[in-house]
Amino acid sequence: MTVEFNGLNVRATRLAIPWPKVPFRRASINSFGYGGSNAHIIIEEAALWTKSNHVSSYRKIDDINDFFADDDPISSRPSVLVFSANDEQSIRAYTKTLHKHLLNMNVKVNLPDLAYTLSERRTHHFNRGFVVTNLPLFDEESIVFGKRNLEPPRIGFVFTGQGAQWSQMGQQLIDSFPRAMKLVQRLDSVLQKIPSPPTWSLLSRCCNLCS
Repeated sequence: MTVEFNGLNVRATRLAIPWPKVPFRRASINSFGYGGSNAHIIIEEAALWTKSNHVSSYRKIDDINDFFADDDPISSRPSVLVFSANDEQSIRAYTKTLHKHLLNMNVKVNLPDLAYTLSERRTHHFNRGFVVTNLPLFDEESIVFGKRNLEPPRIGFVFTGQGAQWSQMGQQLIDSFPRAMKLVQRLDSVLQKIPSPPTWSLLSRCCNLCS
C-alpha cells in the first residue's frame, strides 16, 4: 500500500513535533490490527472544557486608578439580594461574611450581577433572607429573615391581564362612582362637537340607557 504523503499533506515522524498555530488542538488516532480490526478516535484538548467561568470580585492590578474613583453610583432601579442557608445561625454568619467582603476596598461588583448570582446560582435552603438595595452593599440590620413554608402558598388573586371585561361593567362603575356619570356625560358632549359626531353615546354604550 502506497501513501501519497504529498497529495494528502501528511508526513510520518518518529519525533515529537510542535502543534501548528490553530484555534484549538484536535487529533485523530487510527489503529489497524492484523486481525482486521479498524479503530478510529478523535481527541480534543481539554482546555476548552476545563476553562472556568468564574469572575473574581477583586479588582485587577490594571484597575489601580479605580481605587481613587468615586464610589459606585446609586442605581435608579433597586435590586433584591436573596440569601439562603440550612439554619438561622448559618444564614446570619453568611450575610455577615458577605457584607464584610463587599466592604473591602479591593472588591468591586456589579449590583445586577450580584443579585443574579445570589438568586440563580446558589442553592435554595430552608432558611431565607432578603434585602432591597440600590448599591452593591447592604445594611445587615435591614435584612428580612424567615423560613420557607412547607405548604404551597395560597393564591390571593389572579390578574387575567387585558380584556377582563364583563357585561354591565359600565353600569356598575357609574352606580358605584357618581363622578363617573358626569365624566361620561362630559365626554359625550365633546364627541357631539366634532364635525361628524357619532349617532351613539358613551352613556348608552356603558349603561344600555338612552342618553
